[in-house]
Amino acid sequence: MEENTSTSSSSTRLAGNLILKPNESSGNSRSKNTKKTVYHWGNAEVIRWLRKHHTHYYNQYSRVFQEHDLSGRALVRLDPIRMEKMGITNSEHIADLLEHIFRLRLKHEQNELKILQSTHQAAPP
Repeated sequence: MEENTSTSSSSTRLAGNLILKPNESSGNSRSKNTKKTVYHWGNAEVIRWLRKHHTHYYNQYSRVFQEHDLSGRALVRLDPIRMEKMGITNSEHIADLLEHIFRLRLKHEQNELKILQSTHQAAPP
């Protein structure tokens, strides 16, 4: 789904999976309106997510996430077996982390669906 789609200048432009608002520079500085989908997160974004949503697990598992260089794409594909192989063995922690990962994946998939729907509606007949 790496297709570039552009619509009129007053609507949102979908470039790959990045959401760009019109008249935004695509230079090195990242605008507040430009968002990466979870599937494009690097390890730094994953660690930031862990710190924001799991402060009680951050100290315990941030090093594990860093050692495995966990990307956003890998994060949303985690399952109990992979977590145990990474060293996360507490079943309550696994269940809690997986619940939040599922919510994150669902949120981003809903956002992508909205973008596709708005792009489709904005396209001329």
